Amino acid sequence: MIALLILSPHIHWQVSNNFPSFRYHLVDRSAGFRWAFFLEYLPNQMAVFNPFTLGAALYVIFRYRADSLLKRNYYFQIAGFLVFFWMMSFRGHVEPHWTIACSIPVILILSEKCFSDPSLLRYTRRFILPSILLLVVIRLIMLTDISFVRNVAFGGKERKYTELAVEADGLPLVFTGAFQRPSLYSFFTGEEAVAISSVYSRQTQYDLWQFEKKYHNRPAFICLNQHTNSQIYVSDTLRFGGFRTDSLQTVNRIIIDFDLREELLYSGDTLTLPFSLHNPYDYDIDFNHRHFPVEFCMILIKGRDLSVRSFLPDEPVDIICSGETVRRTFSAVFSDLPEGKYSFGLSLNTLFGPSLNSHFIRLKIIKDD
Repeated sequence: MIALLILSPHIHWQVSNNFPSFRYHLVDRSAGFRWAFFLEYLPNQMAVFNPFTLGAALYVIFRYRADSLLKRNYYFQIAGFLVFFWMMSFRGHVEPHWTIACSIPVILILSEKCFSDPSLLRYTRRFILPSILLLVVIRLIMLTDISFVRNVAFGGKERKYTELAVEADGLPLVFTGAFQRPSLYSFFTGEEAVAISSVYSRQTQYDLWQFEKKYHNRPAFICLNQHTNSQIYVSDTLRFGGFRTDSLQTVNRIIIDFDLREELLYSGDTLTLPFSLHNPYDYDIDFNHRHFPVEFCMILIKGRDLSVRSFLPDEPVDIICSGETVRRTFSAVFSDLPEGKYSFGLSLNTLFGPSLNSHFIRLKIIKDD
C-alpha cells in the first residue's frame, strides 16, 4: 500500500498523458529483431552491474535455494528484470540502465550470503570491493573540471552549443527529431530550445511539454540543414545549417480523424476517405504560411519502409481557427504500391517533416488479378 501511494503521482501522470511510457516501449521503440540487439544485452548488463557483482548474484541464485518468501521475491525481481528485458531485445535495442532497479535485491542477497558463505566473502573482498573503490575514484575524477574530463565527458559539446547560442543571438532554438540536442543546448547555455518530432523520429518529452506553443508567431532560430532558407555555419568545432524566422508555426497538435471501413484494397482501386481536422491551439493555423506552409499527406508504413504521399482535399483549407473543426474528403489511387500489410494514417507535412496527427489503422493491399 505504501508503494502504491508513493507511485500514485506517476500513475496519475501516465493516465493523464495516455500512457506515454507504455506506448514508447511497446510501439515507438520497436525496431524488429536484430542479432546485435540480442547479443549485446548480456555484455551491457555486465557493464552496468559490474561483472564481478552480477556474477556473484547469479551464483547465489543458482547455488542457494530461497528459504523464505522474501528471498524468493528477491530472486524473482532479479530474474524477472533480466529475463523480461532480454526478451524485449527481440523487438529493439534495450538501454542497459533499464534493469538498474534490481540492483537493490542484488545488494541484499549478496550482503546476506557474505555472512554465511566464507568463499563468497573472500571473493567480495578480493574482487567486488576493489572494483567498487575503483568506480568511486573514477566518479570523483569525473566531478572535476580538468580539461581531459570535459573532453571525455562532453566531447567538446559545450563549445559547440555555446557557438550555436552566439549565432542564435537570444532567439529560441527549434530542432527536429530527438530530444538530445535541445536538452544539451539548454544545459550548456541556459537558453530555451525545443524539439519538433515527425513520423521519421520518436515522440519525446517535448511532445508532452509542447513548449513550441510559446513561440507561435514569434521569432525563432530553426536549426535545420536541408532547407532552401538555411545558411551553413562553419567553425573549428561546429558545422550546422539554420535560418531565422520572424514567425514560427507548427502543426503537431492538430488532430486528424478518419474512419476507414475498408481494411482490404486492390491495387489500382480508388480510395475515397472523409476526414476531419480539429485545431486545439489557442491560435489560428495558416495553411498558406509564408515560412511554414502546410500540406496534406498519407503515411503508409510496411516494416521498415515508410512512404509519404501528398494529396489534395476536395476543398482547400486556408485557415483553421482556434477550436475549429473542418471536414474534407480526398481520393487516392494505390496503383504503384507493393502488395502487403500497411499501417495507414493521415498527416500534415511542413518543413519539419510529416507530423503524427492521426491514429493508424491496418490496411492490406493486394494485386488485382
